[in-house]
Parts: sequence; structure tokens; C-alpha cells
Amino acid sequence: MLQINVNEQSRKAVILYPKEMRIPSKEINVSSWVDVERKWQSEVHSFIYNSLRSWTIQRNKAYKATKELNGQRAAAVDKILLMLINSQSAKLHVLCKRVVDNLEFFLLLIPKNGSSQFEYAHKIIGPMLMWCKEYKDAINKTHN
Repeated sequence: MLQINVNEQSRKAVILYPKEMRIPSKEINVSSWVDVERKWQSEVHSFIYNSLRSWTIQRNKAYKATKELNGQRAAAVDKILLMLINSQSAKLHVLCKRVVDNLEFFLLLIPKNGSSQFEYAHKIIGPMLMWCKEYKDAINKTHN
């Protein structure tokens, strides 16, 4: 997932994205460790939200183009997009919980081996879904 490197002296942090995403690093100003945590959560939320939304829309278009968009996949696209819209301003742990709760719908959209999108799904989307589960589990463990 995203990594954040903090330089306490300059009060700056660098957000590093997974190299497969080809997103340049981003420098942000931070004032405290609480601020670092808040901004990291915001960046991760935005990254997950935008990545899953774009991927879901892309899979919908791909399945339409190949005439493989059956009722089950169309419903999965609708459910994922609705869940994401309802999670747009939610906290990171809420987004992760909702992603995990809807995992079955994401799995319906994974392209088959041989697809040009197979590698992206397995290097980016799969690990992102697993990260959401691990984060949700970690939050649940600290609150129990």
C-alpha cells in the first residue's frame, strides 16, 4: 500500500505509491504525528477509492465490449459503485470494512488468465483487497 516517509526537522512527509501504479511521490506538510496519521489515512482512502472505482468502471466497459457482462457482473458493478459512493467521505476503516463486506462482488469482476488486465488485477487490485481486510482486522483487534 502507500508508504509515508517523515522528515521531522523539515515537517514534511513524502507519500510513496506502489511502483506498479506509476504515480509520482507526493510531498506534504505535516505539523505533528497526529497530523501524519490523519493525512496518511486520507491519502490511502483516496488511493483505494479512486483505484477501485476506476477499475470497476474499466471492468464494466471491458465486459460490455466482449459481450460478457451478464446479470451477475452488472449487479456486482452496481453494488461496488454504490458502496464506493456511500464510502466517499467515510473514514478509512469504514471504507475497508465495506470493501471486505463486498469482496464477493470484486471477485466476480476479476479478469480471466490471458486477459490484458489479468496482471493488473493480481498485482494491484488483489493486494489492495487483501490490505483492506488486514487493516479492518487490525482496527477490530485494537477496538476489542
